[in-house]
Amino acid sequence: MKFLFIFLGLSGFCLLGQEQNNTVNSPNQIKVGLISEQKPISELEDKVILLEKRIDQSNEELNDLKKSHKKLLDQSNVLQSEIKTSSTKSKKDLNLLKQTLNSQRDVLQSEIKTSSTKSEESLISLKQVLSFKIYWVLGILILLAFLGSYAYRMLTGRIHYLRDQIVKELEQQTQQLAKEGIRIESSDQSVDHTLAIRIANEVNRIERNISLLDPDTKGLKQINFSLSKLKDGLNAKGYIIEDLVGRDYEEEMNYKIVEIDESTKYKKGQTTITKVLLPSVLHLNKRVQMAEIKITKGLA
Repeated sequence: MKFLFIFLGLSGFCLLGQEQNNTVNSPNQIKVGLISEQKPISELEDKVILLEKRIDQSNEELNDLKKSHKKLLDQSNVLQSEIKTSSTKSKKDLNLLKQTLNSQRDVLQSEIKTSSTKSEESLISLKQVLSFKIYWVLGILILLAFLGSYAYRMLTGRIHYLRDQIVKELEQQTQQLAKEGIRIESSDQSVDHTLAIRIANEVNRIERNISLLDPDTKGLKQINFSLSKLKDGLNAKGYIIEDLVGRDYEEEMNYKIVEIDESTKYKKGQTTITKVLLPSVLHLNKRVQMAEIKITKGLA
């Protein structure tokens, strides 16, 4: 029994100590709980502030949208009024244009009718004039053809006459030169070369004239034969007429150049003797007359 009372007393003392400890520790626990609950409240407050800012920003954007929407409405109203005005004006202009076109069409139709009538009348008169002029033109053409044929016959006859006269003159000159050549053969040799040079000059002139005639001209063969006999007679007396036409000209030739020409018939850099005005005459390989020539420089 004594031990039972002692045990109960100890247990009661322990319980009393525990209650005192609980009473001492409960305010601390309340403070800790309050501190731990203040953190989520501050976070919630921050979120609320952020949400309020976003709401204010959204309100501002909404106001801007309302203003822009109002501007758009005003502009659309202005456009609608302008469209109505322009459509009305365009209708009026279109009606005016139709009226103008109709009036112009009527005027053009009347003018076309008038001009067609005038053109028919002018066409008839033009046909009459043309028919009259055609007869005149045909008559003039026939007259010109007759005159042309007559002039052609006259010119052809004149050309043949002149050609015959030239041939006769050349024959006379060759005969005279042949006589003078006979004189040279019969006379004694002397230092005077006047007659031989004269014959050589005439031979050169006749050859120039022959080069201008048709090779088939009647009588040219006889003239060429006489010229060859004259040259043979001069050669027999020691005279030589140098054949220079067509030869290349060189500075050492020492001829007298009377005329210089240029032509694309010859190669560039080539100089050719194309005409001999006075022939080069040699006697016993000594020049007794210097040639007077025309040279042509090539351009091709």
